[in-house]
Amino acid sequence: MRVYFVVLALPYLFSTTLTASVKPEECGRVNEVQLGNGELRTEFNEHPWIGKIEDDNRRLLCVAVLIDARHALTAAHCVHNPSVEIKNLVFGDWESGNNSAAITAEATQNVPVKRIKMHPDYKLGESDNDLAIIELMENVVNTEFVQPICLPSADEKKGDKASGDLVLAGYERPYLEGRTVPLETRRIKIPFEATSSQECHKKIEIFPAELICGYSSRSPLSGSALVEAVGNPKKFHLIGIVVAGVRSHSEKKVLQGHINIPSRLDWIQRNIS
Repeated sequence: MRVYFVVLALPYLFSTTLTASVKPEECGRVNEVQLGNGELRTEFNEHPWIGKIEDDNRRLLCVAVLIDARHALTAAHCVHNPSVEIKNLVFGDWESGNNSAAITAEATQNVPVKRIKMHPDYKLGESDNDLAIIELMENVVNTEFVQPICLPSADEKKGDKASGDLVLAGYERPYLEGRTVPLETRRIKIPFEATSSQECHKKIEIFPAELICGYSSRSPLSGSALVEAVGNPKKFHLIGIVVAGVRSHSEKKVLQGHINIPSRLDWIQRNIS
């Protein structure tokens, strides 16, 4: 069993005409057909809140999750290194590499970063407050390919175990020792099996009990989004952010810890308003 903090981590052709924009107040768009199709790869316009944090060589470092037109969330350890300057976030590109098709490039928005605010209680190497807000220099343009996810409401449960049908959306961690399946380079969505955080902490002591904990079949990059489709009509809400994981080769699945977004909602809202 190997412990890791999940730092670091082609083209589709289609005939759909690019949509100029959607309503700016929209968030968490759910397509019922996409929701239940059981695919590993997302479609080009699926989970459009997933962005990329890259270095100067366009190497994918982490995932950023768009929560409104000017702000995104990620794991604090993704942006903590002073030797790596995060200049832009990339939205609308569903490839983890840099060989995107022309249609992907046409849909892509490279948005400059204005400032990064890490949670005041974050400590390097610890995961219980491993959260950061990235403020953008300018608003993203809401399109079919770029759109924020909804934050959970203040009255949603802040317990240690999320309920309902949970999905992890983001990119797969590319550097994984002992990989048994080929790396998926496109944006992915994978079912998530939640478990008690106390049970998780007993199994892996470095996982604090405050994390949302559970299993998936793949190893997502730090910053990837744990989401749930709720409400009527359904909308995706952001439940957690991937901050750490342990791969069990014997069980062939990944035990992951996620920052609990409902429990950090007050801090997030104070810093984006």
